[in-house]
Amino acid sequence: MEPLIERILSAIARATALINSLMLFGRKKQAQQHSDIMISDIVNSAIMLVKLMVPKNIEFIYKTDLTTEKIHGNKFEVEQIILNMVNNAIHAIGDKFGCIEIKILKDEQQRECGFQI
Repeated sequence: MEPLIERILSAIARATALINSLMLFGRKKQAQQHSDIMISDIVNSAIMLVKLMVPKNIEFIYKTDLTTEKIHGNKFEVEQIILNMVNNAIHAIGDKFGCIEIKILKDEQQRECGFQI
């Protein structure tokens, strides 16, 4: 019985992630404004959704050294980019075992930050 419950909970989590993703897409039309936003807030919000999307055959790793850095952009667009990239990685891995690692790190001179998946 436990495997069935786990599969149901996993399906619920994926459905929740999908609905949230669709809601982000819908909000994009109403929130086209750009502003200064903390990158860690955006990424942490997207990571919560990502963790629900990643199936058990894929290991998920998230690394960052950003805490107070800001970017000028649209929060919903950045979240959607992260979700799309992870979704593409999930589909590329398929049913095989794999790993998705997201790194968001500053360069040595702390002038820029980069996003790597």
